[in-house]
Amino acid sequence: MKKNIFCTIAVILFLQTLNAQTQKKEVFRDENFSIHERISDLLSKMTMEEKVSLLRATSSEITRLEIDKYYHGNEALHGVVRPGNFTVFPQAIGLAAMWNPDLHYQIATAISDEARARWNELEQGKKQMAQFSDLLTFWSPTVNMARDPRWGRTPETYGEDPFLSGILGTQFVKGLQGNDSKYLKIVSTPKHFAVNNEEHNRFECNPQVTERILREYYFPAFEQCVREGKAASIMTAYNDDYDITKGRTYQYFTGKPLYAFGYGLSYSSFEYKNMSVQEAGEVIKISFNVKNVGKKDGDEVTQLYVKLPKKQDISLPIKQLKGFERIFIKKGQTEKIEISIFK
Repeated sequence: MKKNIFCTIAVILFLQTLNAQTQKKEVFRDENFSIHERISDLLSKMTMEEKVSLLRATSSEITRLEIDKYYHGNEALHGVVRPGNFTVFPQAIGLAAMWNPDLHYQIATAISDEARARWNELEQGKKQMAQFSDLLTFWSPTVNMARDPRWGRTPETYGEDPFLSGILGTQFVKGLQGNDSKYLKIVSTPKHFAVNNEEHNRFECNPQVTERILREYYFPAFEQCVREGKAASIMTAYNDDYDITKGRTYQYFTGKPLYAFGYGLSYSSFEYKNMSVQEAGEVIKISFNVKNVGKKDGDEVTQLYVKLPKKQDISLPIKQLKGFERIFIKKGQTEKIEISIFK
């Protein structure tokens, strides 16, 4: 009897040890390991065919490793597109017209809340079978420069200015991805990097853009989304061959447009006075007073533009947006505004 008990205990211990060893090998399932360790372990277990299958927009499940299918390709530029019904916010160009980064962040947070809620409703995506419709990655926001209306997709953008696009795009990325120190709420994918403003011929066109224009005009919004927003993904571009210095953005346009960049309607009128400039190391502080001289309370978007001296050897922009602040001022009242920029 004792011998049988001993054998039974030995078998149980052996099975437990075997199970423990098996679990130990599954590093990619163990949250105690780092993300790098888990990914490396998973890749070491996959065949070449399985690895390639995960590079597709519609990745099928890998049954033997219990990896669920995942269908990339969803959009959430101003609300989740699919599957089902979601809150629809104004198009991106309309959101940009608010000049309100904080509200932009709140909108993006609401979008990611709804995405996660639908994902959970669909049992972590198991009941979501439509292509391009899973809910953990979105091809948004669009931070291309909308400097030519002939592109046809200008409503998807935040306009023609790289500074404004970078500020708003970064807030959108943060709102989608959340602020958890370990887990992403949603993966945000700023697009299309870069020089993407040609739609009808987007797969074949050959961009003719100088290195300087790339770095000063097309790159900054993407850079800010990555550096400050920590965007976990980037979509590459379909390209164009237009030269922005030929008057296709306010930075170079010398004519008088009907509605200039930064123009906004208001129910009130505002007066600017007492501007001062102070230098403190690498920071320049610009302060001024804004008074509501109209008959109604209202919002005003104060905008700071910098104009650089012209040099013969390079073509500098006429002016560039470097800061802005949206404020509410009651009629008859004055607010002091301070905007800081780096040299």
